[in-house]
Amino acid sequence: MIENSFNGKCASTLGGAVYLHHDQSILRGNQFMSNQSLGAGGALASNLSVGFNTNKSNTTHEAKGFSNRGQFIINNVFSFNRCFHGGGAMHLARDYNDPFHAGYIAGNAFIRNESYDFEGIGILFRDSFGPDLHFLNNTFLDNHALEKQEEGVPTTVTGPSNSVAYIAQDGSMEFKNNIIANSFPIEATGIHEVAPNSMSFTHNVIFNFNVPFVDDGTTVLTDATLDSPPNHTENLTIDPMFRPPSSDGFEGPNPRLSTNSTLIDSGTDILVPPDVLGTFFLDDIDLVYFGIGDPRFFGDSIDIGADEVGPVQTPTPTPTLTPIPLPTPIDCDVVLGTSPAPNPRCDSFDLLAIIQDRRGIPPNLDTDFNNDAKEDHLDLFLFSLGWLRDPVGP
Repeated sequence: MIENSFNGKCASTLGGAVYLHHDQSILRGNQFMSNQSLGAGGALASNLSVGFNTNKSNTTHEAKGFSNRGQFIINNVFSFNRCFHGGGAMHLARDYNDPFHAGYIAGNAFIRNESYDFEGIGILFRDSFGPDLHFLNNTFLDNHALEKQEEGVPTTVTGPSNSVAYIAQDGSMEFKNNIIANSFPIEATGIHEVAPNSMSFTHNVIFNFNVPFVDDGTTVLTDATLDSPPNHTENLTIDPMFRPPSSDGFEGPNPRLSTNSTLIDSGTDILVPPDVLGTFFLDDIDLVYFGIGDPRFFGDSIDIGADEVGPVQTPTPTPTLTPIPLPTPIDCDVVLGTSPAPNPRCDSFDLLAIIQDRRGIPPNLDTDFNNDAKEDHLDLFLFSLGWLRDPVGP
């Protein structure tokens, strides 16, 4: 599924717009907006296992070129989706009895998604995923929990249980170069990892949460303690410096980085096979928003998040037009007016006199205005500049 729009869809169980089960799929450049699931995964629910039908041989999948690949969910936009039971935008699961091939969830933007279940407001990893799952260069911005109804009274859960990304099981997946942020500080958790220090978590930014990161053993609150080697390294809680809201044609939060963001060229190298990188991951999220994306690897290193700041477009300066000076007006009033009707202007009487003069008809007036010893078209041009102009001089 490439470059589609899924808007306003609803499902009663899993995946408000799309549900993938035992499927080797490519989702690239799609927009998921205002979808809802009464179960999990407001926009998308996916079983990342690659289960083969026993009536079909594996060669069918090999012929399609996906024999060693799982799912590619790359450069999609998930905005304003909602669910009731985890994963406001996306719910990911797997079956332990089925093989799990490499999957790439990369370069996606998750904007203002919501969940009534406070675990995984933006995304919920329900099951254990190994190092073959790569969660790279995604941006979460302003994803929030909805109020639960407790005996008819709305209540809001805050703190560790209110998390944007929830990793429910032990897993060693690769989690790199992602942004999880809010426009304003909120009482919530950026990431909840159930099994302490299990995933490879590096060069991520968590911003404007009172609890950036929590696991079931230790709550992480500051830059100093956000990293816990060997698997959690070089993560930050700094302002990503997004472009202003409602700019670039956006209505609301803008997930694109400003040109002075410190996240530019600050990401870590990602180990993506050349066939994946060259086919699916060449462009950034601008591909969805504007039809053309910035090259993913621009500059010294990859940027953090779904947006790659490309070359600054310097506007072409408007050339300054140098005005051509007009000749100094001349006194072309060759026919002097007489009383009682003085005529001190360059008008039709003077033009008639000039024409007569050029034909040799008296009176012989001096109409060589440019003093080149000829009465010709240049003199007529000078005369036209002085047409109906008051005579020069006193």
